[in-house]
Amino acid sequence: MTRNTRWLTVLALALGVWASAWAGPFINKPKVAMRDEMQGLANLRRVGLFINPLPRLLTGTDVTRDRLRTDIVKTLAGGGIEVLERETRPMLVLSVLTTHDRRDPDIHTVIIFVDIQQRVRIHRLEKDLSVPTATVITFDIGRRSGIAELVEELVRDATTQFMMMEAAATKYHQNTR
Repeated sequence: MTRNTRWLTVLALALGVWASAWAGPFINKPKVAMRDEMQGLANLRRVGLFINPLPRLLTGTDVTRDRLRTDIVKTLAGGGIEVLERETRPMLVLSVLTTHDRRDPDIHTVIIFVDIQQRVRIHRLEKDLSVPTATVITFDIGRRSGIAELVEELVRDATTQFMMMEAAATKYHQNTR
């Protein structure tokens, strides 16, 4: 080996050691703690379901509380979550809100809230309360003529997001025991 070759080899090795020292913290990331409200979703296998009254805009469409309930029950069953017939906690609470654009009354915004209400202990009050512990929000804008389909799509999206959050929380819980 010539002197230049040895020098380049030593330099390459030194750069390799330096690069791995800097990359180490990025490659071996420490386990990140999951937020408490997310952890509270772990292992939800049975939930109650309450659907708030629907906006007047949906009157006369195919979207009813019963139809939304049927769709939500089916979607949740696909994720291994059973919806109980009685009011119980934890409970999914669905709210559908609509508003229209003042400049164009045919354009409406639909906002879907899926809250999970659970019994939690508030230590400073020494009480158990039923409170929303996590919320999924979906929203979109559409024309009045397609509002029913938009509501159904957004409810499905919110329900699916809730199931993904529950699955992530359950996996996290299983890996941190």
